[in-house]
Amino acid sequence: MGVPEPLREEFLDNPAFSPSESTVLVESLAALEGTEDRAAFIEAAVEAQSEHEAHSYQRMAEIMRQLGESEGGLERIVTVDGQLAARAADGTLIVPVRSDHAVWSKQVEGFAESMARAAGRDPEVIKARIVFSGTLSPTARERMEGLGLTVTEEGLAPSEAAPAPDPAPDPDAAPERSDGSR
Repeated sequence: MGVPEPLREEFLDNPAFSPSESTVLVESLAALEGTEDRAAFIEAAVEAQSEHEAHSYQRMAEIMRQLGESEGGLERIVTVDGQLAARAADGTLIVPVRSDHAVWSKQVEGFAESMARAAGRDPEVIKARIVFSGTLSPTARERMEGLGLTVTEEGLAPSEAAPAPDPAPDPDAAPERSDGSR
């Protein structure tokens, strides 16, 4: 993928990433065959300082993979005003965002304005599309679309395995009491 050895080691040594998160992230990027500058994603991901941040990078990689598969490929991974994004062959700047539910706030407004400006200053970008893994408030959607952004929410399901079902109860075990003890 064009990731230099020192950067690979730095990524693998980052304690914020669990082995499963780093595996999913790398597999997602590897699936983006033909996408240039995948190392830019790893350069950003090595900065993760917490498990939450690491999971966000893993989820963004999954979103990019799914978009690459559904959109016919992504040309290049880029960083726009500190935000990871990808440029699609049709000139769309695609910005993955891991969010359960986004509401309009000063922070979201600044992000949206930044992405709208980025689309306007790059002659190879004809529009910007923000892909949220969760939902948006009606106000957030309206304001983002008012800035000329295309917004997708809940459009991409995580590829994480479904949680294992609860184990079958042991028929020989004493019944559980209401206080949780046996």
